[in-house]
Amino acid sequence: SFSTISELLTPTKLVMLINQYLTLAAEPILTHDGMIDQFIGDAVTAFWGPPFVSETEHAKRACWAALEQLTQLVKLRRLLPEIMGIRKGLPEIHIRIGLATGELVAGSIGSEQSKSYTVLGAPMQIAEYLEGANKRYGTTILMTETTQKAAAEAIVTRPIERLILPGQSTPSTIYELLDTPGNLTAQQEDLQMRFSLGLSAYWLQDWDIAQSHFAACSAIAPQDRATQLYLERIHILRQYSPGANWDGVWRESDRCFQ
Repeated sequence: SFSTISELLTPTKLVMLINQYLTLAAEPILTHDGMIDQFIGDAVTAFWGPPFVSETEHAKRACWAALEQLTQLVKLRRLLPEIMGIRKGLPEIHIRIGLATGELVAGSIGSEQSKSYTVLGAPMQIAEYLEGANKRYGTTILMTETTQKAAAEAIVTRPIERLILPGQSTPSTIYELLDTPGNLTAQQEDLQMRFSLGLSAYWLQDWDIAQSHFAACSAIAPQDRATQLYLERIHILRQYSPGANWDGVWRESDRCFQ
């Protein structure tokens, strides 16, 4: 959204807005013992792990921070009129978050003249990929299967897709982070259950059962992009059978299924 917003603001107000946004985004990270890696434009990268956070806690804390960033976004929207100096025609501001778990290399990295403490490794690239993938599914927070398993007792998720992540050779499932246990509405719980059942049937090529569940999801949440995506795919796959060896994995080359 910042590309559009930047056209509406003076440089001073744009800097004020970005600084306010980054401040609000950083607070949950620090509250949950995360380390801010760097700010890049309107993006924040952060990591959790020993010695700052135990191995059993880092995935949970990252998830909690991500959920709290959604609350912070509500605060930012309330501040928009004051920052932008207008009351009507305010732009919508949305965020996308990617979470990944794995081994990283941490250290002071840079040139002889300038170094900074940062991290390197596949999880950073995967998290970046998932952040962007939210746009495809209409989601806000996506995570890897490893993250979901590590934080399972502390979060509520729904499976979104089986794919091969960047730098990986085997498929895995990515999940949408919904909330913490006990905080979903009855409607959200119904959507979560129906979607999961529909996805399981989709992977088994049981198109009738899958379509039935996704149609129910569409009735519950007509604007759910992930639901509409699978209804569109099922329509295509009924006409062009993927074959008995199909593994249900979405690949970048499967342009007809996007």
